Amino acid sequence: MPRNVSLAEARDRLTGLVRDVERGDRVQLTRRGKPVAVLVSREEYDRLRARRLSPASALRAWREAVPADYEDGFELPERDPSAGRDVRF
Repeated sequence: MPRNVSLAEARDRLTGLVRDVERGDRVQLTRRGKPVAVLVSREEYDRLRARRLSPASALRAWREAVPADYEDGFELPERDPSAGRDVRF
């Protein structure tokens, strides 16, 4: 859970807060008790801003990484052909 620090306090302790964030702490800045910003390390910022693959691209990349001779595990189980249960609407 992030540590809450008021903007006024952050102004006075910015260097120390940056040091804390570099060590992995989470610092949430507040104004009148309401969260307005978050201090994060550069490493965390880069991780959050990194481009993520779309689901289709991720699936394509995964398929390309699977060995060509791998055949097990791709078959979907057969669906139960029974009618199921009665449902009242």
